Amino acid sequence: MRHLPRIVSILNGQAEPKNLVRSVFSSIVTTPPQTFGSVTSNLPRVRQSELLTPAELMVLLHDSEKEIGLKSAIEAIGICFSMTDVFRSEILAVVMQQIMDEADLPVLFLRTVIQAVTTYKSLVGFVSTTLLSRLITKKIWTNPPLWEGFIRCAKVIAPASFGALLQLPKDQIRELVDKQPSLKSGLRDYVNKKGTNKARNAYFLDIFGDQEDAATTPAHAATPEDFTPQPAEPTAEPTPA
Repeated sequence: MRHLPRIVSILNGQAEPKNLVRSVFSSIVTTPPQTFGSVTSNLPRVRQSELLTPAELMVLLHDSEKEIGLKSAIEAIGICFSMTDVFRSEILAVVMQQIMDEADLPVLFLRTVIQAVTTYKSLVGFVSTTLLSRLITKKIWTNPPLWEGFIRCAKVIAPASFGALLQLPKDQIRELVDKQPSLKSGLRDYVNKKGTNKARNAYFLDIFGDQEDAATTPAHAATPEDFTPQPAEPTAEPTPA
């Protein structure tokens, strides 16, 4: 598996490399048939010890994004999403959970989350109630590329994301609604309907304002293609605690 990042790095948007990488993925994430290794088998020879679960492959692609290169990594992850018989919604949930537990999140993580909830609406609940809250505890706003992805993801799954967004510090909520004004009226309505604590309501309404914002006209629905992150400059990366 040590050669996998090098193999994936050949992806360049052309059909031939894509088909090659797809065949490699198929051979390493599925159990070899009974004819494996015989003269009649056309499958690449892969030792049993080198096989990966679908989740392991997807996590590896994210963890190797710098070695692979972001563009090739994006294409490789897209190949995984196209293999819908292998990378089902429950597999993607495992992938997101495992990556979320890493100390240093891959730059492409939120792009993959957006692609996951766009492909499988059944994942919206997990992302809105678990993943976003965990990212807030990790102070996701200290990593600009991931913070941008967080904001876009919140918009994609709104209004399911509103409960998690209210866990953000005040300054980050202000920044979020400044970047995505179309979320402001929805968050304000959410606070008015769900809030029972007057002081807490006042805290949020001070951010969202009482007047309808003319800038709240929704833009087109965000897609993973709208969010192709660039690595942060080395000086911009947060210092590990």
